[in-house]
Amino acid sequence: MGLGRDGVVGRTTRGRRRVLVVAAVLAVGGLVAGCGPERAGSAAIVGDARITDMQLSDQVNVVTAALGIPVSAKANQVVLDRLIRAELYTALAGKLGIDVTDGEVQKFINETEAQVGGRQALIDQLLQSGVPESEVFGFARTFLQQRAIAERLAPGTSPEEQGRALGAAVTLISSELDTQVSPRFGTWEPETLSVGAPPNDLSEPLPTAESGLLQVPGQVSPNAGQGGTQQAP
Repeated sequence: MGLGRDGVVGRTTRGRRRVLVVAAVLAVGGLVAGCGPERAGSAAIVGDARITDMQLSDQVNVVTAALGIPVSAKANQVVLDRLIRAELYTALAGKLGIDVTDGEVQKFINETEAQVGGRQALIDQLLQSGVPESEVFGFARTFLQQRAIAERLAPGTSPEEQGRALGAAVTLISSELDTQVSPRFGTWEPETLSVGAPPNDLSEPLPTAESGLLQVPGQVSPNAGQGGTQQAP
């Protein structure tokens, strides 16, 4: 009887321990899932849009391999900047009823290729700004959306005035959509429409002197106050 009781007590104690362990794991899982924009596998969240870790890493890998530089926090930052801003401009264009057609995008790409010396020249140029070949069409669409938005918000004004109007509108919609970046990649800075360096990134040097990875399409100096106007490809 004594052995039987001890066995029951032992099993009960072990069962309680297992319950406690499972509860602890679930609690930790909840905390992790609730940290920052951490829907599982998300690098950033813009409203209902989700930029996944895989989407980011795939593009970073292509860009860095093509440029012959290592994957780095800076490369992640540059590509993630672009992906987030693309979502913001798309959302703002939709809010304003602006539609950029595929035909308009292709026409713009054709014209730009002619200006820069062909398709490969355009691809090479955009790689310097963290845009892989697969994203050229989307990048061109974002540029045209941005231009149309600026003209809609401040028609007939100077590029500087349009830039300020555009910056104010994009900053506002970024706040409305509660744009968030996973702490693994940094923090979202709506004033400059860019991703700030992650906490462990202690002034990381540029990957190469010529890579141009800091020349982010739409990157804004903190003192510019224009919300990130994007240069044409």
